[in-house]
Amino acid sequence: LETTRGCPYACTFCSVWVCYDRLYRKKGVGRVLAEMERLPSSDVVGFVDDDFWVDGRRSLELADRISANPRDWRGKARRYFAQVRISDIRRTPELVAAGAEPG
Repeated sequence: LETTRGCPYACTFCSVWVCYDRLYRKKGVGRVLAEMERLPSSDVVGFVDDDFWVDGRRSLELADRISANPRDWRGKARRYFAQVRISDIRRTPELVAAGAEPG
């Protein structure tokens, strides 16, 4: 599931910022949750964003909302994965705990 596109950083090892001219666009938390509801039944949801935790406040809200209902529409428990930067973890360490809560 893609919740953002692009990246605001300009890492020398990455081409994402070149492709998107350092633009970073994100879907609202409500839209992400609505898209999750439409996913086929699965025990794993992958967030394929280039950097999932750029916006710490949004990421915390999304983790809290997922924790409130961590199962899919068939009642199946889910696990989640995403790519994040070490600097995002250092800047907002509470994201690790919040992200671990729903799985």
